[in-house]
Amino acid sequence: MDHQKTERTSLYVRKNRYVLVVDSDAHLLFYTTTLLKRFGYETSSAGIAKEAVYMASMAVPSLIITALDLKDMYGLDLIQHLKKGQAFSDIPFITLRRQGDISGEKRSLELGASECLYQPVAPERLYIAVQTATEIRPRKSIRLKTTLPVRVTNMPHNDIESTTTLDLSEGGMFLRSSEPAEVNARLSIQINLHGEIIPVDAVVVYSYKIAGGPHLQPGMGLEFVHIEPRSQELIRRFVRSEVTQGIVPMNA
Repeated sequence: MDHQKTERTSLYVRKNRYVLVVDSDAHLLFYTTTLLKRFGYETSSAGIAKEAVYMASMAVPSLIITALDLKDMYGLDLIQHLKKGQAFSDIPFITLRRQGDISGEKRSLELGASECLYQPVAPERLYIAVQTATEIRPRKSIRLKTTLPVRVTNMPHNDIESTTTLDLSEGGMFLRSSEPAEVNARLSIQINLHGEIIPVDAVVVYSYKIAGGPHLQPGMGLEFVHIEPRSQELIRRFVRSEVTQGIVPMNA
């Protein structure tokens, strides 16, 4: 499939679905739903199973994430109840278990869970699990919406808009540009990460000269083909810090 078409399709699908999160622990519920929103997903949340059933009936979710120890029902009993309805039979689900819950994972996987994750779940672990369960082309690294100074040293034109990035992960970025380079072009880039200059060699994997891309703006998607391990770790830490800002769960 054409990479640009795939990127557009993946973005359209993500924007037209939502994840239902169920957890009776208010702090963990806030933590999980906020992470998902910062990952770019629409969410709704419920504190008890009864509320989750009502919310699911109002709008069928594309993914259900439920804690196992709900106040009014065991999480897997909630899933079994929902899956009795035809509209919910094929919905993927992820379960969340407390530390020390040995049987929860086995029972979850037997029922068909995509994943059974320990709480509080690490952002990277949650991201990969949700991507795997929902996306056409699952990503392995969190992609963060951000704006940073970027210098492209070998662009053949002087394009002021190409100096900012709108998406960043440890493996690539989307770079806004009114005159993006062609697909497969190799670019030498310097990312200014709060004063730390990170040199990267990248290849253009998709390019939009008119409104398009993940932000409906002209620009290009870049895949890093050479980046030093230290630089990659700096980006990873920056992304993690941004997505978890202000939402570390109380029992983390």
